[in-house]
Amino acid sequence: MNLNIISRVSRLAAIGAILLGSASCIDINEELGENLIPTDQKWDVYTPEPINLKEIRMQMSDSLSGYSTSRFTFGAISDGVLGTSVKSTSFTLAPISDTLDFGRNTVVKQFHFCAVKDTLSTVYDNQRRMLQNVYVSELKKPLDSTVLYTGAFTDAAIREEFLDLNNRITVGIPVYDGGDSLSFDFSKEWTMKFIERLRTADMDSMDFYIKSAPGIYITTDTPAGPGGRINMFKLPIGTDSYGYITGNYAQLKFTAEYDYSDEPVDTSFLFYFGPADFLEEKAASYPTQFAFNASSHETSETYSGEGVMATDKIYVEGGAGIKPVISASEIKDILDSLMAENGIVDQSEVVINKATIMLPFEASGEYTALKKYPTILSPTVRLRSADGRYVSYAGLTDASIESENQGDINRSLMNYAPDISHHVQEILRLDRNAEDFTKRIGNYDIWMLIMFSENATEESTTGYNEYKQNLLYNSYYNSMMYDPYGYGYGYGGYGGYGGYYGGYGGYGGYGGYGYGSNYYNYMMMAAYASGYSGTDTGSYTVELDKDRFYSGVLNGPEAAGAKPQIKITFSAPKSAEAE
Repeated sequence: MNLNIISRVSRLAAIGAILLGSASCIDINEELGENLIPTDQKWDVYTPEPINLKEIRMQMSDSLSGYSTSRFTFGAISDGVLGTSVKSTSFTLAPISDTLDFGRNTVVKQFHFCAVKDTLSTVYDNQRRMLQNVYVSELKKPLDSTVLYTGAFTDAAIREEFLDLNNRITVGIPVYDGGDSLSFDFSKEWTMKFIERLRTADMDSMDFYIKSAPGIYITTDTPAGPGGRINMFKLPIGTDSYGYITGNYAQLKFTAEYDYSDEPVDTSFLFYFGPADFLEEKAASYPTQFAFNASSHETSETYSGEGVMATDKIYVEGGAGIKPVISASEIKDILDSLMAENGIVDQSEVVINKATIMLPFEASGEYTALKKYPTILSPTVRLRSADGRYVSYAGLTDASIESENQGDINRSLMNYAPDISHHVQEILRLDRNAEDFTKRIGNYDIWMLIMFSENATEESTTGYNEYKQNLLYNSYYNSMMYDPYGYGYGYGGYGGYGGYYGGYGGYGGYGGYGYGSNYYNYMMMAAYASGYSGTDTGSYTVELDKDRFYSGVLNGPEAAGAKPQIKITFSAPKSAEAE
């Protein structure tokens, strides 16, 4: 063996041992240079434990727009807990052309109505095919600006002014069994009166036309006991790829004498539902269609106005029924307490990293009971026009951020946990010493509204069209929404959810005008969602759900189990903390 090699290896091993021993004795000072960092650039992160919420109201969401461009709805349901909810609908019938010639000696053969089913909502699955009487009457006059919100017809004066409930206009009483379509005939007596009015109608515009033909009103019986069904039907006129009309219309068939024929001529005209303008036989350019879907709830007498403070239970009702309302004043108190506990004296420098509302529930019995719980319970803020006449809602979550919880139901954890970080930041910024603080803080209360992910497979452009149509129609409404809080153009920009005619939409949302304007209207959410394609079933849009039946029970502040909470994570620079 080569002794020189052994010697060199030994020397290398010795050197390695020395180096290892030296390294183990090295003390690294991680604070080195800390004093060189400016104080205002040093931040602390605070992660306090979730805090129980005690001030949650149950209040009627009675200012939701009743207008829809996608469906018309009628039906009635009683769940034995919250009582009975009734849905009804109204819309005009307009010809596809603005020119009608009924000839002479007109004889009605048939005026047939047919609408394609959209979906159904029931308490019990075995009632999806139950029989319901369908009552069709006529509007006395066109709906106007006094008929905006879903609960409009609960007002006796408005009901008397617009509805002719004493005169049915169908052949007998139609019965609907939950099948593929709603089908009935208008009576020949009423049809002849309808024709005579159209002979003299001003067809220059839709506004003039509906003065002669205001429209029809559809409702059904109230169930005698628990159960019932809400029926939703497609509103847009159906067409195929060639532009031919395939569904959602009424066909008037008659015979009449014309100068060009020695014999009576068989003639027919097509009418479609709730148009904002005449079709004028333009197959490729259909006008906006609107139906007004009204609702009434047995709970409205108890929970109207300021509502009722929740105790051990929080009720969530569909339509314009009961919704949880979380107190912004309590959130402000919680924030002030957290700041004081952590020695933060300058709240203006604090950043809310994340804020989450947690609403637990305990669904007892069968797993199918969860069907009565909303798919999405989304946080919103309620907006009022400067004169207080009009109401809209703006969303508090950003659908463009995948990680942000929109209020989706978690059936495993049995809770809703939407993120409201930006909103809590705005509440933190409110000056408690301002003269108008008490008045303004209520404007930041959080309304939990029901959303639903709509499958747009059959009509892939439905979501986009409704989005676009509502943006256009809401331009008038939003002109009245300036500065509801005195900060520029409002809280959420020109936006909102539940406005005049079109319902939700508007020109705003994220990055509008003025202080506190980074709120998200739900039509923007729908725009994001409509670009999402899930499985091969098609695309989806997220929309306000004013139609389906829901009767969820959440745990209240006094529940024996898990309670409603808010979890807030925030950061503050050293400069904001007490020395």
